[in-house]
Amino acid sequence: MLSLFSLRTSEKMHQSEDDSNFHMDDKEILYTKKSKELESKWMSYEFFIYYWVIFFVAIFSLKTTYDISNSSHHNYAQFSKNLRPGWIGKRKMDNTDIQYAVFRRNVPVLIVTSAIHLSLGSLSNYVIKHFKILNDVQRRILYNNIFSFIFLIILHGTGIIKIYIIAYINYSISRIFSKSKLNPILTWFFNVGILFLNDIYKGYLFGSFYHKLSFLDRYNGFVPRWQIYFNTTILRFISYNLDYYWSQNDDASELSDFQLTEKNRINIPCFREDYCLLNFFSYAFYSPLYFSGPIISFNNFISQLRYPSKDITISSIIKYLLRLLFCFFLLELILHFFYVVAISKIKSWKDYSPSQISMIGYLNLQIVWLKLLFIWRFFRLWTLCDKIDPPENIVRCINNNYSFLGFWRAWHRSFNRWIIRYIYLPLGGSKFLVPNIFVIFTFVALWHDITLRLFVWGWLITLFILPEIIACRIFQSKKWEDWPYYRHLCALGATFNIIMMMIANLVGFCLGIQGTKDLFIRIFIDYKNFFFLITLFFTLFAASQIMFEIRNHEKRNGIFMRY
Repeated sequence: MLSLFSLRTSEKMHQSEDDSNFHMDDKEILYTKKSKELESKWMSYEFFIYYWVIFFVAIFSLKTTYDISNSSHHNYAQFSKNLRPGWIGKRKMDNTDIQYAVFRRNVPVLIVTSAIHLSLGSLSNYVIKHFKILNDVQRRILYNNIFSFIFLIILHGTGIIKIYIIAYINYSISRIFSKSKLNPILTWFFNVGILFLNDIYKGYLFGSFYHKLSFLDRYNGFVPRWQIYFNTTILRFISYNLDYYWSQNDDASELSDFQLTEKNRINIPCFREDYCLLNFFSYAFYSPLYFSGPIISFNNFISQLRYPSKDITISSIIKYLLRLLFCFFLLELILHFFYVVAISKIKSWKDYSPSQISMIGYLNLQIVWLKLLFIWRFFRLWTLCDKIDPPENIVRCINNNYSFLGFWRAWHRSFNRWIIRYIYLPLGGSKFLVPNIFVIFTFVALWHDITLRLFVWGWLITLFILPEIIACRIFQSKKWEDWPYYRHLCALGATFNIIMMMIANLVGFCLGIQGTKDLFIRIFIDYKNFFFLITLFFTLFAASQIMFEIRNHEKRNGIFMRY
């Protein structure tokens, strides 16, 4: 299953990722070499016990959630009003998740839009090459700007005026303050301020500025609320300004076609003339990545226009498409047979047992993961067809994570890289680890949405990461790995980690604060649930052991990943 969800454009990229993107010190390399020498545990008696535990718990989980989703359940009348006609058999479909419902409804439009974008791009390339008007980079920049301008007018109507005004102010900050330290300071102040202002004023009606301009508010396109998609654009604004600021260093080198690792594409500045207004607009409003990313830095984006990636091939794109279709079908299958999103919306927790509530929460997390995987992979596929290779998000199955830090690196991977480059390292990196984690996850919560639920999620993440950091420093592998029970000690810690990750993500993205609180009240209020808690704990312990062995298997095969 893991291979189905690790959707790389090529196997070579998958195997060499950490070599090109992460620094591994000598201690890590020594540990890696030793790990490769470990014998496989897949066929051991110990692991067969784990297999049976996982198998029976998986069957029980599926049966439990199927039973409470059935029309024979006494709560069916309450949540069935949120179900919609399905297309698999005679089953209804749980289309309650608003984000997925909106995206699913617009997939046909997006497919047509992507086909038009790619077709016109190829046609413009042919025409301009024939008449030898512009070089390839100039042609793509011009085409991106024209298409994105028309794209934004259709989407947001007169809202495009506000979007371009905000963009130009951001660009002006970078040009006016250039090498000055005020450049990054004002960039951050301005863009974080825009997040708050967008939330407060809900897109700034023209009539609120001057009553005679109110007629402009009537022409607001197919998506009047432009501000709900603007948060991703904010990240690109910050990326451009800070990449330009760092490029002003006189000692900085410029990228050449002999340095085309992804790390160099990000860290080595573009040519001075690349930091111009047209390039900024082309990057900020690049249509395939406009709605939700993945996030790509300005330097990386421009370098791929100048030096296209050789890893993007027709065969790799076809494989990517087939895997994407498989993920879509799997998500649709779940939504047709397990109505956990609709059940969670009615919040009638008293009618369900602790095991049922746990399965509702657990499957909600699976749906969130698959939903985001499908959305991000769809837009990345569009981008790959346009010969731009942004970082892949969600490179591990959600059920193959036991570390907070590893989960965050693998989940929203492109955003994590953005955070490391533009927040974590500028604030001092590991020298101020705990304060930086607090700042980072407060910003992440703010960036997602300015709500108490997400701030609590961010602060819970900060709180729950601390035990992992402390434990990793106390029980370092170089000192403890020869102890016979070290692996089991790590699995014990991983089990607690998984429970805390589930709590944080249930609060942030599934049940909310009150729903998660009700869940825990139902679980811990009755001593009869002790057996359920023991079963849950041992299941997660067994799963952690399997996750460890997956990573050892990867290392034995030359794949080194930090998540």
